[in-house]
Amino acid sequence: QMEKLAHKQDFEQANIIKQRIASLELLQQEQSVNSKISSADFFACTSSHGKTGACILSIRDGKIRGTKTYYFKENLLGEIDILLESLIFTYYQNKFLLPEKIFFTIKSNHPELIQESILLKFQKSVRVLNRLPSGSKSVAKLATLNANQVIENMVKTSEKYRHAMSSLASQLGLRTDDIKIEGIDVSHHSGNHAVASIVKFSDKGAEKKLYKLYNIPKEYSGNDVGSLSHVLERRLQRRDENPLPDLLLVDGGKPQLNAALKVFSAVDCKPPIILSIVKGFNRIRATETILSEHGIIEFPSKSAGFVLLQQVRDESHRFAITSNRKQKNKAVKYSILDSVSGLGPSKKSKLLNHFKSLRQIKNSSLKELCIVEGISIKLAAKIQKTLL
Repeated sequence: QMEKLAHKQDFEQANIIKQRIASLELLQQEQSVNSKISSADFFACTSSHGKTGACILSIRDGKIRGTKTYYFKENLLGEIDILLESLIFTYYQNKFLLPEKIFFTIKSNHPELIQESILLKFQKSVRVLNRLPSGSKSVAKLATLNANQVIENMVKTSEKYRHAMSSLASQLGLRTDDIKIEGIDVSHHSGNHAVASIVKFSDKGAEKKLYKLYNIPKEYSGNDVGSLSHVLERRLQRRDENPLPDLLLVDGGKPQLNAALKVFSAVDCKPPIILSIVKGFNRIRATETILSEHGIIEFPSKSAGFVLLQQVRDESHRFAITSNRKQKNKAVKYSILDSVSGLGPSKKSKLLNHFKSLRQIKNSSLKELCIVEGISIKLAAKIQKTLL
């Protein structure tokens, strides 16, 4: 499933499947974690979408005996020691529940003070450590995964996008969180079947009903910068009935950014903020660069705003490349069938409508081909011979 989704450029859903695979792999290790860890609890705290998730994973006799998760509606990682101490005194009701050691997967500023607090409250000495023991990486990873998952389970999609929009607005210095974003991408196959996509996002997420596809004229095919300018000029012509977004994201480097800026500078209207997203080193997502007309904008690689821009780019790319592939496949079907003498446009169309795909036509018998109106036995034999 993950590979199929990635092939379709649906990276968001592919990543969800990837997380499930990771959790299954970690769960296989639960029965025998580490014989050296006899009595320990792992505390993991994470934050995303402006919320906090926590997981306490308990090991007794070298095996995972239980997990407990907590969800908080704010990002509490700024006061990590207060959060950890609060979790400890909420989770442990008496000294008999305490382990020999407590490990934090997120670094505490003063673990010794937390250790002292436990001693004062429960009159029992427990070692509190930031450093994870050897062989416990999978346990810490599982605890962190559970902490992340509790946030994903609790936060609605609309909340995630509102937080991402707020993060993006703050980074760009905008006064409103109600941002409308459009992402544009151009796709072609060796200069042929060129199309451009414009996708739209709001605080509700992807507005798929408002997506637009543009066929690129042959004179621009293979010229990404020229194609981009052509599509944006067409987009501007309809700005009265289809208002411009607050932010336009272009996939590409400085040439694409400059082309977009030039198109808007030639028109008497308030332009959107125009950004371009440049692929990172070896296409590593965290190393991608966001460019504006004033230069590079420094985004924290894990910030919600930066992740949203990546999603907009991925979706515009997916929408464009899917359409490009459809056009290419359609052209392949027709080009092969065009070589069959006696098979005109009408019969060819009926054939494709009946069998739906070139593979189905190829795998059909003479009798099955002759069911289609206008296909004689002689013509069916020619079709089979051509498709061999």
